[in-house]
Amino acid sequence: MEIKEFFGASVEEALEKARRAGFVVERDDQYRVVDNLAARPLKSEQVAVLLETTQPIDNTKEYSNREGVARGRLSDTEKQAREKGERDWAMAYCQGILERMGLSTRMHDSDLDEQVLLHVDCEEGEMDLKRGIWREFRGALQHLVNRSASRGRENEQRYILDLCGTLSRRMRKMEQLAEYLGKKVPELGKSLNILLMDSQDRRLLHVKLADNEGVKTTAAGSKRYRILTTSPSRKE
Repeated sequence: MEIKEFFGASVEEALEKARRAGFVVERDDQYRVVDNLAARPLKSEQVAVLLETTQPIDNTKEYSNREGVARGRLSDTEKQAREKGERDWAMAYCQGILERMGLSTRMHDSDLDEQVLLHVDCEEGEMDLKRGIWREFRGALQHLVNRSASRGRENEQRYILDLCGTLSRRMRKMEQLAEYLGKKVPELGKSLNILLMDSQDRRLLHVKLADNEGVKTTAAGSKRYRILTTSPSRKE
């Protein structure tokens, strides 16, 4: 006898995932509900449905096998995206990982300078991005997407993930900060150093200030100790 787990924001959603995986669930006594998942941080906001089975499950169905990509089992959607090109594959690969984790998401993409933003729209409550584990997850997932998209080649196109609109909100804050610095630095007539800034925020701020003729930016240091310096531009 084997136990299979299915997760969802509700019991109904978890059961629907079980049915898509090949289970026939018709009675309440066929499954057990676990709604206290505090010990599992990635699932703490969800409920689990446990089902017993002695029959093999068809794991070739779309998104039913959470290790599908690792084992070479791609859904039809992923196969089609891979044939279309790198950008479509990056989106399908990212969404496939999230689906296999039991997360319901929608995705779209947009351009940001020479980079591509992959917007992941999440259902409310599925990702608590204020928790450190999700901040680390975003970076890890972004790394995997870029590695998979490049397929070992030197990748000229970098993919950036925007989980649940967090990056869009950060971009707006960086725009406000860039506007403030663009006025304040020339007014003070001296350089300002910005310390311990996230590398992504630092890049966003640098891009926003690039078109400001009154300010120039330079960076020094390494990793999280890197310092972004904003200075008045010297007039010719």
